[in-house]
Amino acid sequence: MEDIQQAMDELLADNPEFTFFETCAEMVKKGELNYDALEDPGVHTFLYQLFSRAKVRGQLGRLNQDI
Repeated sequence: MEDIQQAMDELLADNPEFTFFETCAEMVKKGELNYDALEDPGVHTFLYQLFSRAKVRGQLGRLNQDI
């Protein structure tokens, strides 16, 4: 779980405008996520929670740079 959270944090720090689906697509492309696992509602929900945290961190990082 921590590896996935860290990967999302890094991805969204570089691209804070990414949507959940864009983030998952990039992570599948890099081999960090299994595409078939995304169809499981429990996994989807869990990943969305991780995405939400990473999105907030990415936005805060961008805000701090803009100030």
